[in-house]
Amino acid sequence: EIFAIIMRMFIGAEAIDFVTVLEKVCVEKVFPTDSDAKIYLTQLVKILPTTANVVDYANIVRDKYYLRSMIDTFENVISSSREGNVSPESLMDLAEQGIYDVRAGKQNNGFVKLADVLGSAYDRLQRLSSDDKSDFLGIPTQFRHLDSKITGLNRSDLMILAARPGMGKTAFALNVSMNVAKQGKTVAIFSLEMSKEQLAERFISAEAFIPSERMRSGTLTREDWSSLTAVTPKLAQYDLYMDDTPGITIGDMKGKLRRLKNIDFVIIDYLQLMTSGGKKTDNRVQEVSEMTRSLKIMAKEFNIPILVLSQLSRGPEARSDKRPMLSDLRESGSIEQDADLVLFLYRDGYYNPDCEQPGIAECIVSKNRHGETGNVKLGWDGQFTRFSNAEISQDD
Repeated sequence: EIFAIIMRMFIGAEAIDFVTVLEKVCVEKVFPTDSDAKIYLTQLVKILPTTANVVDYANIVRDKYYLRSMIDTFENVISSSREGNVSPESLMDLAEQGIYDVRAGKQNNGFVKLADVLGSAYDRLQRLSSDDKSDFLGIPTQFRHLDSKITGLNRSDLMILAARPGMGKTAFALNVSMNVAKQGKTVAIFSLEMSKEQLAERFISAEAFIPSERMRSGTLTREDWSSLTAVTPKLAQYDLYMDDTPGITIGDMKGKLRRLKNIDFVIIDYLQLMTSGGKKTDNRVQEVSEMTRSLKIMAKEFNIPILVLSQLSRGPEARSDKRPMLSDLRESGSIEQDADLVLFLYRDGYYNPDCEQPGIAECIVSKNRHGETGNVKLGWDGQFTRFSNAEISQDD
């Protein structure tokens, strides 16, 4: 309680010393009597040996905290093991998560009074108003009109990217991942559909401007080889990691992410190919619901944005306006419910080759927990499977 009072005084730019703190403690009735408050604060001042060794004292407190936290973690694992109603995979995830939380300095808190959170909110607002505020805002996708609408890729957000086959959702996700990696961020991609080699070829095609068809058929020209040779060393410098384990579970993902240091952004391609890792059930809707909830929890645990690709039902094919809607999300309404952001991709040129703008795609922001919804136009170059900023009016 005394520490909370000092924090509030700090935020209010008030002087902090024995007299001022004593006054606040008495006003807020922290102790039964003013005399008790004075005695206690006096004792606090007297028992402090010296401020010169404060770092060493803090290290002792930290180390004891780690030991107590580890004891609690393993007692929990032992207790769950003896009960026998938890699978070994879940127990391993529980142990790994406990160690990760201790190392990351996390703890399970109960209720916190608003007054005690104002300090961290104040600190965040100061950072967002500073010259280096870009370090604390959402990570830019580098698609400027989309960034202005969603304020970038925000920490702890679960984002869904959905589209009918052929719209380019994997290409869009890979373009975003490369744009993020170029900003010095660490990106992890779980690909349940394509192999690591296929992903690498996609990156090369998009960055070296080599037509993907020539990449697949092995008909590269001398100029293509020159471009490939020039771009490969640049791609190798980025902290971009890929995993193509088929049918991977969320527990496996979390275990692999913990082994990466300072992860900034995760992409999963795609939701319907994942397995829950829990008890087998014939209810696929329930299984997908459990996975989306777990993915949202994972985004909060790691405090990172997670972009999950998803299939759509055939609903758009039956409508004259084939732009997808939230009701088209396949297999579960919980996808919409758990997501902070839902994006759809639509290309009129896919359905109407003779349309006025075959090279224009639409990124439809259908749900945005932090801001506005609407459509954003992007450029599309199919031969390089590459999206870009559209140099046209967004109101057209």
